[in-house]
Amino acid sequence: MIASTYKGLLLKAFIGLLLLSITSIAFYSYHFLHKQHFAKARTLQIKEGTSLTGVVRQLYENNIVSDPLTTRILLQGLGFQRKLKAGVYDIIPGETLLELINKISEGKEKLFSFTIVEGHNFKDLLKNIESTQSISSEDISDLSVHELSTALGIKVSSPEGLFFPDTYHYPWGITGFSLLRMSKKKMEEIIKEEWMNRNPNLAFSSKYEALVLASIIEKETANPAERTMISGVFSNRLSKRMRLQSDPTVIYGLGNLYNGNLTKLHLKQWTPYNTYKIKGLPPTPIAMPGRDSIRAALQPKATDALYFVSKGNGSHVFSSSLKDHNQAVNRYQRKQ
Repeated sequence: MIASTYKGLLLKAFIGLLLLSITSIAFYSYHFLHKQHFAKARTLQIKEGTSLTGVVRQLYENNIVSDPLTTRILLQGLGFQRKLKAGVYDIIPGETLLELINKISEGKEKLFSFTIVEGHNFKDLLKNIESTQSISSEDISDLSVHELSTALGIKVSSPEGLFFPDTYHYPWGITGFSLLRMSKKKMEEIIKEEWMNRNPNLAFSSKYEALVLASIIEKETANPAERTMISGVFSNRLSKRMRLQSDPTVIYGLGNLYNGNLTKLHLKQWTPYNTYKIKGLPPTPIAMPGRDSIRAALQPKATDALYFVSKGNGSHVFSSSLKDHNQAVNRYQRKQ
């Protein structure tokens, strides 16, 4: 019985020492991983397949930790060796090593941003994607416009105007295709929302035609207050079967032939987009319209105006008769 009691005491003592050791190790680990606060902001990129040892080596080589062996042992003891996720991560001043490792294990990556600008065209969009370092554009750079349109499920003749101008946030390495698909979906949602509140007496009948007109409005003015008025003018002209006579459509149709100076010869040159020559809307949008221009196309201002001319200061003069319009042209364009 004495021997049994002695063995019991030894077992309790062993368990007590074990618990004390575990507690001490846990306390040391907690203290070690929390005592290192980062002094300056930076980013850390973890590549796919990088092991815990590789991550700790990066931290050491970037002067983020000073004792890589202890750091690796402690993190491995806490089970992080199978939890670290690839990506680019922000290191925030005041953040601790444990907070950083938790962030990496949870995949809370740094988000980058890409802005699609209102009024830019599809060619501009592709160029900007391919020049953005945080976007992997190899998946789209070798595709023709037709191939890309097919891959995106675009059923109209051109991808022009189908991507919503906005700022998109994404982790490092998003593909160009994914970004295009994201912005295309956003445009589909926006046009669907705005179509629900459309004027019932529009001069056109489809969402796609609304995008075409919205893109023209987008290029005609940067003045938000004038968009519905310009839409009203175009709606009147469409209803009366008058040619739109919009310079931005002519410029779009000229493509690389346009050098910044629109001439009378250009206005006489036939292209499918020359609205001095064709009746109705051009075959596709000429740019990516924002929500305000889409809304203006669908809710034109009631007006009897049929003409407008730029004052040269970002605003326009609107006229109901050709006589008044010509006077405005003489005053503001010809300076007569």
